[in-house]
Formats: sequence, C-alpha cells, structure tokens
Amino acid sequence: MYSWLARHTLAPVLDFLRGTRTMKCLKELEASQWWSRDKILELQNQRLRQLVRHAYDNVPYYRSLFDARALKPSDIERVEDLVKLPILTKRLIRSNSDNLMTPGFPAKELIPNATGGSTGEPLSFYSTRNDLYSRGFAAAQRAYRWAGNEIGDKCLSLRELRPYWSIMERFRETSAQFFERLTLFDTREMSAEKLSLLVRKLEDFQPEFIRGYPSVIYLLAQFIAREGKPRLRPKAIITTAEQLYDYQRDLYSKVFECETYDYYGSFELHAIACECAEHAGYHIAAENVVVEIVDDEGEPVPVGEEGRILITNLHNYAMPFIRYDIGDVGVTSDKACPCGRGLPLLAALNGRTADVIRTTSGKSIPGIALPWGFLASLGVEQFQIVQESYQRVVVKLVLGREYPEEHADKLTREITSQYRPILGEDMDIAIEFVDQILPTRAGKRRLVISNLPPPGGESNSV
Repeated sequence: MYSWLARHTLAPVLDFLRGTRTMKCLKELEASQWWSRDKILELQNQRLRQLVRHAYDNVPYYRSLFDARALKPSDIERVEDLVKLPILTKRLIRSNSDNLMTPGFPAKELIPNATGGSTGEPLSFYSTRNDLYSRGFAAAQRAYRWAGNEIGDKCLSLRELRPYWSIMERFRETSAQFFERLTLFDTREMSAEKLSLLVRKLEDFQPEFIRGYPSVIYLLAQFIAREGKPRLRPKAIITTAEQLYDYQRDLYSKVFECETYDYYGSFELHAIACECAEHAGYHIAAENVVVEIVDDEGEPVPVGEEGRILITNLHNYAMPFIRYDIGDVGVTSDKACPCGRGLPLLAALNGRTADVIRTTSGKSIPGIALPWGFLASLGVEQFQIVQESYQRVVVKLVLGREYPEEHADKLTREITSQYRPILGEDMDIAIEFVDQILPTRAGKRRLVISNLPPPGGESNSV
C-alpha cells in the first residue's frame, strides 16, 4: 500500500517541488524497454544527432574539434559514425573545462558534480537537472524495479555520504529519502563497532532491499555470518560503484538468501547498464546513453571481446560528454535477453576494482569511500593508495605540470588532515609524487592496492 502511495502520490509531489519530471520519464522508459531493439536504437540515433548538432552549434570545444577534422554534424548520423571522433579523456576535460560548457546555459539548471571513482582520476564537471534528476533518476528506478525494488520499499543504502552542494539540494535529497523509506549508512569506515551498531539498527528496520558497494555489503555479510545474527531476509541485494566478484555474490546468497543484481552507474551518468532477473548480461539504458567497447585506438572491438568502455551522455546539454573514456573495461554482446526487453546488452564488466584498507584498530575502510573529490580542485590528475602494512599506506599522486613545487606541500597537508581521522593516528600516511600510475592488464588504474593477505585466507581472484 505504501509503495503504491509513494509512486502515485508522493513521487509526483516531489517532482513538483524540485521542478523535475522523474516519474514522467520513468513511465516512458518502462514502455520503451519492451520495444524492439531496432526501434530503441532508432531513438538512440535520433537523440545522438540532436546532441551532436547542439554540441557543434553551441560548445566551443566541439566546434573546434569538428572544424579541425573537416566534419559537420551531418557526418554523425548513427552510433557507428562516432568512430570519426577522438576519445574524450579526463585529461582533456580538465584542460578544456570552460570550452566544454554551453555558454549561457541557465544557472538554475546546472548541477555541480565531481567524481574520483575507481579509476583514480578525479574530475569536476556539471550535470543538468534534466539529465540527473529527471532522466537519470528515472533510469535508476527502472533498474531497481528489475530487482523488485519499488519506490517506497524499505531500503538500506551503504555508500559514502557526500556533502550537499546547496541547501536546496539537501532539501531535495532528504525529502526523497524520507518518502522512499531509505536508510543511509556512511561507509567511510567499517569497524566492528560500526558494524555492530548497523546490525542492531537493521534488526528493527528489516530492510526489504540492500543497495551499496559490494565490498561494504561483503563486510556486513561476513559480520552477520560470524556473529550468527540478525536474521535479515531482504528481497534482493543491489550492488554498484565497484567490481562485483563471484565470491561476494556467493556469500550474499548464503547469508541473505536472495539474488544479487549488479548495477553499473557513475556520477557522470546514472544507470548505464544493469542486470535483470535473467542475469544474462547488463541491459544498457540506450535511451539515455551510447556505450561503445573499443580498443586503445578507439576502434570497435569484435563482439565477445574485451575493450575500453566509452559513453556518450545523450541528455547533458550543459557539458556534453561524447565518446568519454569512463575508465572501465567491458565485453560486448549481440545477444537478446530471455526477458524480452529490446535493450542492448553488455556481456560482462571486467574492470571496477576497489580494495579495502584495514587498520590495527579493526577498521575496514573501502577505498571508494575515502574522500577523493577534493583532489580534483587541487590539481591531482591521478591517484592511488597502496597499503604496505597495517601501519603504513602510500598515497601516489600525479600532478598537472603547471603546479609549482610548493603546491606539493599544501597537498600533502590537506591529504593528511583528511585521511588521518579516518585511517587512525597510528597509520603512517606517506605521500609520493610520481610521473604516472600504471594501469592493470585490464586497463584500469586501481584505486587501492592492498599488500595485506585477504581476511580469513579468502581469495580475491575472479
């Protein structure tokens, strides 16, 4: 009853208060997912043409890019034509941030955002109200529904609690959490005391769904398995923001006795691709995004092969990202899902990793939950944290060349002040400035590398 009320009454009221169209967009997405693949791709190509025309006419970066290559918007008619354009990297975004903005875009529609993500390359950028709150939230809710999670179902969210950009954003977010019956738990540190407190709360709350970082849900599942309580029986686990490993999914099944649904999204774009109940791959939200799987030269890889993931956000008209290298690795698919949805599939995601930092006091801190966003404004292009022992971590940083040596001292002080309260007074935090951070064989720069043996002797291999 409450879920029906939340969807049909409270959610439309929230849309009115924040000036969004989330529920209208959700209705559209719930219809379009059942279209044929050809019809969905036709809509995708139509939106791509509109975005490219806007970018050429209004965004200085793209006008210069097209002119330098003797291209016109009419040369990009379909997704297959995107190969004519170069890859957009985080480095290019940082060095062209002003020229990537649409001049005169209404300030009230701009949403400031920042991400470090699992690639270790912090980035500041702008989303729009339509892209984030209307289109993005709708795609996310559609994906949650594939796991059975309706608006208003009691849900535990295990993730980093980011600071609000404004009082209005705080109001929008807290009001949404209230009517959605969403309980948030900050994952920046997961000590035994914190886990014990969380478990006591969950005994009373009894969430119907648990959403969050795989590594954090794994810590919770380990704690419950070890302590033998409480008896939590959510309808589903929904994981996001990190690589989901089979050993994690297996433990969730054992402890919570439910299915796990992996959700591939980012701060740059909500709900890129997600699993449905068939678990036959990841349905791409093709109405909102173009996903390409390419080799190092930006050329499409054959079906079934692994490559770099490029995304084109079809609705961010304030700061368009076209062929954006999000830093992940995936596998292409040309199969149809048995569920009957026409949405195209990714066969697998192979490159979202973030290990856990452990301390002598018993804390387990997911790397992705550490504060990384502030590094983008301090000139850091890449970063990585290596745990050498329980008493020592090394934070590796790649700085932009334009920063003087004395900037390094300021950066060292800022990192130490931010990380010390989280990692503990007995943790030696060493800062190392390097020329580059080498990627893994899968093409990823791991955010955290732990040289400690895995807890309980378990293997972290996949």
